[in-house]
Amino acid sequence: MNIVQNCLSKLLGIPSTSISVETVFDDLGIDSLQAITFIDLLSQTVGKDVDIDILYKYPNIKSFAGRIQELTTDSAPIKPVINIQNYTLDKTAGMPKVYESIGEKSLEILLQFISSSKQRLLDELHQYGALLFCGFDVITAEHLSGVVESFTVSNKSFLDYRDGISPRTRLTTKVFTSTEYPKRVNMSLHNEMSYSTNMPSIIFFFCEIPPVENTGQTPIGDSRAIFESVDHNIRTEFIERKLIYVTNMPSRNKGLGKSWQETYQTESKEDVETFLKEKHIDYTQFEKQMLLKNIQSLVTGFGVIMRINFIQVI
Repeated sequence: MNIVQNCLSKLLGIPSTSISVETVFDDLGIDSLQAITFIDLLSQTVGKDVDIDILYKYPNIKSFAGRIQELTTDSAPIKPVINIQNYTLDKTAGMPKVYESIGEKSLEILLQFISSSKQRLLDELHQYGALLFCGFDVITAEHLSGVVESFTVSNKSFLDYRDGISPRTRLTTKVFTSTEYPKRVNMSLHNEMSYSTNMPSIIFFFCEIPPVENTGQTPIGDSRAIFESVDHNIRTEFIERKLIYVTNMPSRNKGLGKSWQETYQTESKEDVETFLKEKHIDYTQFEKQMLLKNIQSLVTGFGVIMRINFIQVI
């Protein structure tokens, strides 16, 4: 109780001995600004962040001091207050849904918010197509891994970028650069790894280096809306006639583009064959090249598109 009385003494400029343990905070005439100052002073004194809501749950000094004693002897840190606003960034497009911190910006706050709201956020991700989190201290690839892990559900797992065709650098076991192409190159809208037999259901991006003003914009699109905007006859043609993707992959340092060694993260063609068999991809081995046939059904939500991939490995 002495800690609480001493903090009140500093705040109000009165002797701590004149503050009875039975005193009700309302009787001290403390306004909201003084309450914030008092909680901040108390937090610095006990070495932990104290939630200001505690002040209103324990109206007299005795009960309040008892609760502070419990919190300071507890090994678990006091959870900070979550203060996050949300809005739709582009109301015309209806996406993305934005969550922006207007209070504490720590990674802990974001992880706490996701943990307590995960199912709602996943439902909104399906509804809006994209979620954007702004104003939080997510500044390293390791931080991003923690955020992604907080979103995972029991039937989901991280995908490796094996079989990916874009040049990328691995930063952690789960995080890669989005691309190695120079910034002068424009990248068209696309569905991530749509050519793969195991495409991701959710992808995450974060910006480690803040872009300079008026640069660094990343366009996103709603595939559902784009699909609906395509002429029905054209959509039918794609569904009935299927799609064929052809990718030529040179050996390392023997041609342009991403090599088959980089794509499959191995120097062994036998390892590639094992991978292809596991993914149910048919292939034919030639003397200097390998022809891969990948047949896959893709459920679009509006129908099923059959896809055949031909990948040439030289």
